[in-house]
Amino acid sequence: MHRLQIKVSIRSEARILGIPWGLVAGDQFHLVFLFKNVGDSSFPGGDGEGHVKWGTITRYEPQFKFDLPPLAPSQETKFDVGPMTALAEGSCCVFLMTSPGKFESVDLYDTSGRRLDRGNAVAVFMSKTREEIYTLGALILSAASLIVVAAADLPQAIQNISQAFQQLRHFIFGFISMLS
Repeated sequence: MHRLQIKVSIRSEARILGIPWGLVAGDQFHLVFLFKNVGDSSFPGGDGEGHVKWGTITRYEPQFKFDLPPLAPSQETKFDVGPMTALAEGSCCVFLMTSPGKFESVDLYDTSGRRLDRGNAVAVFMSKTREEIYTLGALILSAASLIVVAAADLPQAIQNISQAFQQLRHFIFGFISMLS
């Protein structure tokens, strides 16, 4: 049985305010695959195909094909698939189906060494809409502004709290002395 480790990442073409961003609905991206032979014997190579399933879309699943070259133990190969379009917001699951033959006797592992079950997704990514990203940016900017305003008023607030405690202390001591 051959043992291959797989790592899947994305290379997004989305830019928001000139900054590279992750998976953004409606924008282009590439899937980047890194396969490494973690077994003791050479892997003879093989071909397969995969598809991307979007959590909210059931009718269309982009397909792709791949061909792995022979790999000696500890050798790795990297390739990308794309460009593809992020079809919707939410989960983006990447599945691989291997063709019968020499690829059939392969166990896939993630980078932590956990064996991946056949038929399950080999990677899951979350896609956001531009509106969600802009809303998050506005929220962060608002929170930062509030912190700046609060920090500017902090010395006065500390002084007011100190005066309130002094007045409370005088009241309590006066009340206790009145009861005595």
